[in-house]
Amino acid sequence: MKILVRVPNWLGDAVFSLALVKELRKKHEVSILVKSHLKDLFYEFETYTFSSYSDLFKKSLKLRGYDGFLTIPISFSSALSGYLTGAPRRVGFSFDSRDFLLTHRIKIPSDWKFKHTMWTYIKLLEPFDIYLNEIPYPKFIPSPEDVEKAEELLRIYQVNNYISVAPFTAFGTAKEWGVENFEKLALLFQEKGIQMVILGSKKEHGRAERIKDKNVVNLCGKTTLGMAAHISKKSLAFVGNDSGLTHLAAAAGAKTIAIFGPTSPTWTAPLGSSVTVLYKPPPCSPCEKRTCPLKNKICMNAINPEEILEEIK
Repeated sequence: MKILVRVPNWLGDAVFSLALVKELRKKHEVSILVKSHLKDLFYEFETYTFSSYSDLFKKSLKLRGYDGFLTIPISFSSALSGYLTGAPRRVGFSFDSRDFLLTHRIKIPSDWKFKHTMWTYIKLLEPFDIYLNEIPYPKFIPSPEDVEKAEELLRIYQVNNYISVAPFTAFGTAKEWGVENFEKLALLFQEKGIQMVILGSKKEHGRAERIKDKNVVNLCGKTTLGMAAHISKKSLAFVGNDSGLTHLAAAAGAKTIAIFGPTSPTWTAPLGSSVTVLYKPPPCSPCEKRTCPLKNKICMNAINPEEILEEIK
């Protein structure tokens, strides 16, 4: 069966979906419909990119000839794009008054936030005759071109013995461990002769500049996803919040330390071969808020830099 898959727009969710489409590819011919900034994640697949809703709908009208369409996001627009392709089998979660656009509607389990999201994702494979008893882990191997570019970047900045970090999140500041904590962590590693490489987007470059130390290298906005994955994997360890880059590092096989607070690792913990989750929830966690309602982020500040250092040892 020839299947077109609409993957999520958030990096973390897209990393989870990578495991899903690789399972699907074992039995079917799979193409990917993806937001432009995430294209690198699916370089092994035939991909179609879009940059806006209007672009998505125009592209969908032209993507004819598919036997099936799988929409992983729960948005109305993603189901509509599947309907516009004319695919006879259209699969997605029953949500957001979009059921009439789908031929196979998957009910979201009532306990979906009390188990890892991959358990919910794999339900989407059943209409395509794929039944899994275990959740698949996403595995991302950067392209040779991205590996070469990442190595060149490390040479330019004279980086060798280092940890990689991603201090920021796209969702909101509540999930961030904080610049002050990363500054303290940088000082701890400076004492041991270890550099800190900061990864992130171009818009985060200015915020990363606040983490000042002679052993800190700010690469925000200087890498592709593939380059960031390679830099993370090559480092002594990767430290991040519940963010897309943390999920990417885990999928790339990096020794990953994920700091959780306002979100539950039961639901969205990174999946990888070497992942440690640090989570000390107060009674108010998980609140799932973009900004801390209490203004003190006690859930995130419960983790101190010395604990991170000990985990890396």
